[in-house]
Amino acid sequence: MDTSSITREIGDFYDRYVGSYNNGDLDRYCDCFGVPLSVVADAQSKVFTSAAEVRESAEAQQRSFASSRWSHSVVLAKRVWLVNPELAVIVADLQRVDLSGEVYQTGRCVYNVVRQNGGWRIVTVAQSVGGLPSSDGLLDPPAAG
Repeated sequence: MDTSSITREIGDFYDRYVGSYNNGDLDRYCDCFGVPLSVVADAQSKVFTSAAEVRESAEAQQRSFASSRWSHSVVLAKRVWLVNPELAVIVADLQRVDLSGEVYQTGRCVYNVVRQNGGWRIVTVAQSVGGLPSSDGLLDPPAAG
């Protein structure tokens, strides 16, 4: 089985996910999540059991970012690991950029995504906004050979 096309499809899904948030398209952003959705952010965890809860959280996060002068998020690196044709893991290092163009936060996010309702959906997120001081090699391109 050629898994490269599925891996590319999931990578494209992730790019659309980040783009929808950067563009303020909460309908498209919220459609990227399946429920139940489990989110672990640093030491806090929450389970969302409905699309309405996901939407409410996204709106609150958007308000919080707006008050912090957030402009957009930048994906520094991402990797997709296919577990099977219906399940994958995405790991991404991100930066949050303010209106002046300054990076004010770095982090790593780990997502489990499943094929659900005709598309890919994020069902778990683990994130740390502390980030890593430098590359740990996890997201480096695989060695040739």
